[in-house]
Amino acid sequence: MQKLSAETSAFADDVDGSAVRELAERLRGMRDRVVAEVARVVVGMEDVTRQFLIALAAGGHVLLEGVPGVAKTTLSKTFARVIGTQYHRLQFTPDLLPSDVTGTYVFDRKHDDFVLRRGPCSARFCWPTRSTGHRPRRNRRSWKRCRRTR
Repeated sequence: MQKLSAETSAFADDVDGSAVRELAERLRGMRDRVVAEVARVVVGMEDVTRQFLIALAAGGHVLLEGVPGVAKTTLSKTFARVIGTQYHRLQFTPDLLPSDVTGTYVFDRKHDDFVLRRGPCSARFCWPTRSTGHRPRRNRRSWKRCRRTR
């Protein structure tokens, strides 16, 4: 137990409380700027934007559900643009192939070599939507494939 407390106190000596507070202030300012910028395009989604930031920091996923017309696509597009990352939309249709989701190698005649054409799941923000009349089970299988490629 003594060794653990010695290591803990050595760590506490290395960490300056003012440096942590400064980092927290910078992160708070960044959060406020992102929320304000998204709010310029999508009104009333500040809480959802904060949850997007939490999921981004944690490396998690976000599932947006809602009736059509409540700005889910606009919100995700705007959020991706504000933080400066890629955004792709993926429409689940009955004729969707795994290579449509993950990408495939295509022969490039100009360079006489195969080139990877990445699918929508290579983007930081992939927005899968399902077409009406499409079975939800197939959507789950396709989304699992998409998650494995990241």
